[in-house]
Amino acid sequence: MAGPRKHSRTGCVTCKVRKKRCSEDRPICNDCDRLGFTCVYLPKTSNRQVLSRYKAQVEQELLGKKNHRRVDEDEVALDGEIVSLGEDPYLSQPLADPLMSQLDPVGVHLYSYYRTHLAQIISIAPTRQNYYLQVFLPMAHQHAGILNGIMAWSAHHLSITTENGEGAEQQRDSSYLELANKYTLKSLERLRSEETNSETFLWTLAQVLVLCAAEICQGDVKKWKILLKFGAGLIEKNVGSDISKLLSLRSSQSTMPHLDSRTRYWLLANFIYHDIMCSQGTFFATEQYRKVLYQQEQETPSVSTETLHLDPLHGINRPILLYLGDITNLMRKMKQSSLPFNKDHPQFREYMEAAHDLEMKLHQAVPNVTDLKAYRETSSDNDLCLHLFRLMQTAALIHLKTTCLKYSKYCLEIQYLWTLLSDRLDLVLGTKLEGSLCFPMFICGINCMDKEQRDLVEWRFNNIMKRYKCYNFQRARIIMRKVWNHENVDVSDLRSDSVSSHSSDNSEFMFDLTNKDWYDIVDEMGWDISLPKVSICHII
Repeated sequence: MAGPRKHSRTGCVTCKVRKKRCSEDRPICNDCDRLGFTCVYLPKTSNRQVLSRYKAQVEQELLGKKNHRRVDEDEVALDGEIVSLGEDPYLSQPLADPLMSQLDPVGVHLYSYYRTHLAQIISIAPTRQNYYLQVFLPMAHQHAGILNGIMAWSAHHLSITTENGEGAEQQRDSSYLELANKYTLKSLERLRSEETNSETFLWTLAQVLVLCAAEICQGDVKKWKILLKFGAGLIEKNVGSDISKLLSLRSSQSTMPHLDSRTRYWLLANFIYHDIMCSQGTFFATEQYRKVLYQQEQETPSVSTETLHLDPLHGINRPILLYLGDITNLMRKMKQSSLPFNKDHPQFREYMEAAHDLEMKLHQAVPNVTDLKAYRETSSDNDLCLHLFRLMQTAALIHLKTTCLKYSKYCLEIQYLWTLLSDRLDLVLGTKLEGSLCFPMFICGINCMDKEQRDLVEWRFNNIMKRYKCYNFQRARIIMRKVWNHENVDVSDLRSDSVSSHSSDNSEFMFDLTNKDWYDIVDEMGWDISLPKVSICHII
């Protein structure tokens, strides 16, 4: 017969208040993770007065949650508890702890802005998978570098005060911009001074990822890649070339709390998505990334897969995003040689086989059943997520065919795919998933072949920029317009000619063997661009 349950003296405050046994997982225990509660641990040197203050604030949060619980079609049922997406527990006031107590009123405002607004709108996944709240926020309570990075991110977002358009970059709130620079510098100073070892490097990696996201959010085209490269170096230094080892990493006694497998998975997944969406190629092989992200397919997964499927950045689109990384890597290989890429190129057969293999895989790609199930729990989102998946699939096919397979955008097949992409954009534009449209809108834009199509794409950019503080949309449009300006033909006169030419098998319009494409334009500009969802933030 089992003995009586004992309450741990070192468990989290929330479990103490709820009189539940705490698993003591950090940065968030099992019960707080499962039920969506804020999880805060007492500092080792705290006294009874500090404990009383913590308990009072936890009780206030739990009472507020109980009184404001709402049941509607957007609520998610988790083990008998109802967690309303509209009344998320993170919307309460921040809990006090040693780091938070050092913040001035401006710092508290920036922290609260991240907690109540920014982290909510970054994620397109249901609340339980919003790791910007579930992982980064608890870590910020225990690491000053992460906390300062979060406040810098908030300040960058708050500094964008006008609708994006021509000249919008010069119309930023200087006071918030100054705050963003201040907290970025403080975070970087921690990064420089902190001794990183195998026991603490994951906390440093989290700090780097937050800073990276903050830079991408403001439309940076260089510094974010330097930060990501630093993060790649941390991973390689501590786990070697097999990055999946990070998931099973076991640390001994450390100055920082041990991170559970879910937290390690999220940190690595967040790094992967930034890397995949880079225009310069990936730091690690995409097969390594598949090994990490598809734990459910491993014979002996390094981490429980029950809650790891859905990513807050891209929802069910993970298969497509990995193929986009493959496309960029293949395109960069083609461009490395000084020889023109044609049938006489030494790697012609190898690269063409790889491109056709990617094309086949893209056609066969389907959403993960477990991923999709998370959206079925929220009723109306299911169809919308499927629309977004097909849209991303179509954009990736156009991208592959026009870059690696050298299809001309004027050929019938690309224009057919362009029509599908355009129609599917309209299904998602204006919905809560529209923040994921930066990449497909860019692909749609650079493959326009006449003024009518260009005007439609320009209207879509203007439309979404009315609702979003998003410098990545602005960057994408700048590159798109440079592609248009580079074209040495009047596309408005070519539409009818291109159709007849293709129908008579004229390869002049079926294939584009010219050397310059949007990758070359980006390289000439000296930009390292990233087009992920993380940089796209809705105007509150």
